[in-house]
Amino acid sequence: MTNDQIKETKAFQELDTVTKLVYQKKEMMTKVKNEFGIAKQLGVDQYEKIYFPRPYLLKVIKELLQQN
Repeated sequence: MTNDQIKETKAFQELDTVTKLVYQKKEMMTKVKNEFGIAKQLGVDQYEKIYFPRPYLLKVIKELLQQN
């Protein structure tokens, strides 16, 4: 998973400019990658029940899982 793959998602593109700047930071990209790995292992439903991700994060993860 690369930062570019995350930035290319429809969910990321729909964010407003300020929110994009926040999510482009290294720590936020790392969080997306880490939680993507967790969702991939557990399954999205189980991940959502345990971690209660923010709507944007869940949307990106679902989109990335569909691509992989």
